Amino acid sequence: MTFIFGSGGIGAGNFLRLKTVLKTIATSFGISSKRSRASIVTFSDSSASVSASFESFTSTKEFQDSLSSLTYKDKRGDIRLALKLAEKTVFPKARKGVAKIAVVVIDGRENNNGQWQDSVLSLGKAGIRVLLLGIGSEIKRESLRKLVEKDDDLVIKDSFITLLKEDRKSTRLNS
Repeated sequence: MTFIFGSGGIGAGNFLRLKTVLKTIATSFGISSKRSRASIVTFSDSSASVSASFESFTSTKEFQDSLSSLTYKDKRGDIRLALKLAEKTVFPKARKGVAKIAVVVIDGRENNNGQWQDSVLSLGKAGIRVLLLGIGSEIKRESLRKLVEKDDDLVIKDSFITLLKEDRKSTRLNS
């Protein structure tokens, strides 16, 4: 599974909450060298980077420690760069025969006129299951539902605080 997110649009406090949410999701999958593996793709300003590759972790704790070490960047970025990087660079290194999952976090205020949605659809066409986690009051379920395979692959909450109050079963990201 690959976590794709930027921090500039959510603020420093919410960035800490986001890391907590992602740690919970990772725990539900159980990261290890023989089970689920994880990577992290982040974006800010005019760039995207692989903050951690699939080979970086042999345990959930290592993954959580890596998330903890990520720093907040206050510049909004172009999520398309991160989605393309994940599709072209990260997922080709995934183990064969294992489900490929992208957990994409959005804040609903993308500033590239919705063109990022084509990049999400491209992941799906490449056989990558996309789980969209939309946080914020500007999220429109009807425009995002077409980007995911199943209703349960789209989770929308008005804030990170609301999401943190719910247990991981009700967020449906561990199905």
